[in-house]
Amino acid sequence: MRARTILLTVAAGAVFAAESVAQEQLAVTVRDSASSLPVPEAVARLLRARRLERADRLGRIRFGPAARPDSLVVAGVGFRPETLLVERNVGEIEVLLSRRQITLADLTVVGEAGSDLAPAAAGRWSLNRDLLAAVPPAIESDPLRALVAVPGVSFSSPLSARPVVRGYDAAESVVRLDGFELVNPYHIGRVFAAFPLDFTQSVDVAVTPHRVTDGETLAGVVDLVGVASGTPQQPNGGVDLSAASGTAWQGWSGPFRGFAGARVASLKRVTDALGEELPYDFRDGYARLRLPWPGGRWTDLTFYGSNDDLWYHRRHDVTWSNLLAGQRTRLVDRTGWGLDLVASFNRFSFGGTDLDARFSSINVRTRFKRWNVGAEARGRVAAVEWHAGAGAGQRWTDNRLSVVWGDDFEPLSKQARLVEFGGFASVRVGVGPATVTAGGRVDGSPHAVAWQPRIRLSVPIGGRVAAAASYSRAARLFHLITDPQPEPTLAFYDFWLNAGDSGVAVPVVHHVSAELDVTGPWAALHLAGYLSRGHALAELRPTVDQRDTSAFRFGDSRTAGLEVRLALRPRSQRGASAVLSYALAWSERRWDDGVWRPWLLDQRHRVRLQGEILLAPRWRASALVEARSAQPVTRVAELFYRSFPPASGDTASTTFRLVQYLYAPEGSARGSGTLWADLGTSVWFGGPGRSRITLGLSVTNVVFGPVAPLEPLSPNELAGLGGVYTPGGVRYERRFRLPAVPSLTARVEF
Repeated sequence: MRARTILLTVAAGAVFAAESVAQEQLAVTVRDSASSLPVPEAVARLLRARRLERADRLGRIRFGPAARPDSLVVAGVGFRPETLLVERNVGEIEVLLSRRQITLADLTVVGEAGSDLAPAAAGRWSLNRDLLAAVPPAIESDPLRALVAVPGVSFSSPLSARPVVRGYDAAESVVRLDGFELVNPYHIGRVFAAFPLDFTQSVDVAVTPHRVTDGETLAGVVDLVGVASGTPQQPNGGVDLSAASGTAWQGWSGPFRGFAGARVASLKRVTDALGEELPYDFRDGYARLRLPWPGGRWTDLTFYGSNDDLWYHRRHDVTWSNLLAGQRTRLVDRTGWGLDLVASFNRFSFGGTDLDARFSSINVRTRFKRWNVGAEARGRVAAVEWHAGAGAGQRWTDNRLSVVWGDDFEPLSKQARLVEFGGFASVRVGVGPATVTAGGRVDGSPHAVAWQPRIRLSVPIGGRVAAAASYSRAARLFHLITDPQPEPTLAFYDFWLNAGDSGVAVPVVHHVSAELDVTGPWAALHLAGYLSRGHALAELRPTVDQRDTSAFRFGDSRTAGLEVRLALRPRSQRGASAVLSYALAWSERRWDDGVWRPWLLDQRHRVRLQGEILLAPRWRASALVEARSAQPVTRVAELFYRSFPPASGDTASTTFRLVQYLYAPEGSARGSGTLWADLGTSVWFGGPGRSRITLGLSVTNVVFGPVAPLEPLSPNELAGLGGVYTPGGVRYERRFRLPAVPSLTARVEF
């Protein structure tokens, strides 16, 4: 009996020893087979170990010790999945994924039909260029307007490119280009993104800032990823023409891979929907280059610039410009750890003369400049993956405002030059099938410090279900204040207030969210719920707030919501795909009076339906329909008159009476809902040589629906229409009227 026990003990020890040898760490690098570029946000699963991991922006995935051999399945949005056998002595694998055509409903797909992979619920959405182009364009395709594909993103109107993420103003989120902050990336009336779709490889959206790298934001993060290079297998260059602009680009492969493009527009009819004709020009330029170094190291360089000039009413002029330069160098790239050096410079400047602002006219000059240098490292120790970084730089702001006439604004002249420092660190560890990521970041200046702890739990439940929950504290060292009134109102003026200066507090928002993803052979279901609470947020004081004459106001925020998204994939190559989403949301603010009131862009109910169908092998059609409940309206409670005597020496004049409004409590009423539908179609065919020609036609607001919120006419507008100055005579109308707007585009790739 004892001999048998010893024999079993020895046998068990041999088995455990074999398993110990087979349980090695695995490093996976995922690349595009055509361009050899990393595939960010790819997912990989060890089938036997039942472990699911997601790649970072450099295509790297790390698995802790697991039993071998095992089957590894790797997939990414827009790529065909690959399955490989991982032997016992393999510690590092490079996986090459080939591209495949996908449809709109594949937004969250990480494998082909029948795959048992489920998206790791992460509060992040990745949209490649094909998905962005599938949204019917207004005038021309736009990577930011196409974010209607994300349930947590909304817009003030169909003519807006500024994403409102879960009830927070676009200025309270951050937009980045290739990982570098891009300030105010919009063109006229904030209707166009200042980065064209032709330069875009993908857009990643974080609806909650739960990663420690999500800095400079109070709400969401929008990452624009530019095209990295051309490839021998695909067209390297092209030209895109629309009614608004002309765009040209060229990519190249080889040892020095890169991409460069430019867009130019000179248009007078782009604002016909607003009832005005504005002489307006803008220019965009973008370049990205990869420089190789010995030992597999490299340097990525990003350059971007834009410039806008606008003249209207013959006496107003507005100009603004953007400039960004960034570099990332892979200094160390080993199996156990890696080190990157990062540097960036960005500048935004704005100038406006004799601008119509509320019931006043103002001159505005604002400047924002920042440079940063830093380092980021990541690696793995045993079963713990870590990521850390630190940096320093300088921020310079200049705000100047003078009043031409009116009393809505006070003169302002404020300049600041501040040294900044920051750092972050996080660890990720597997706890059974679950993954816990915890860490934090700190950003500081001589006057303020922003602490931002983050924690997240992700749990795969079976092969097709994944759940996650997270908490994050988001803060930043400055307030970016824009006019909250909806686009396409021509309100361009932005202001920066530094936290810690003249009693200005650090803005802070606490976020809690939970998600559940379920994938099946022909459908994907996404459920999410969230809560947030913010403090010391700033806003430009609206005209309906008549308690104070100061230009800015500070207060608190709170939001809550539920999101449901159902994506149906086509069952055949010629089938139709569809995405149905519903969002129930509350967004409230509490200002000086201490009363919680609906925020200006509060949208309680929002339903979207997107669809795409392949009509022929080279002919596609797409549609977008959105309906939402009414936004808040501040009603006029009472009218009063101000009398002015005749001008001196003017015997013909009589006493002049000016009507003015007294408003009811802000946002205490609701207007009526909005509805619009967009249709688009495109067909492509081969041209001379290797060229490809694509023709597109779309119609915005094809149903002539009411797309703008209601508001009372201003006293001046009412007087111009001969309105009766009685409480019953105050008229409430749509902010603007939008007819059906057709758009025609022509794209040539060579």
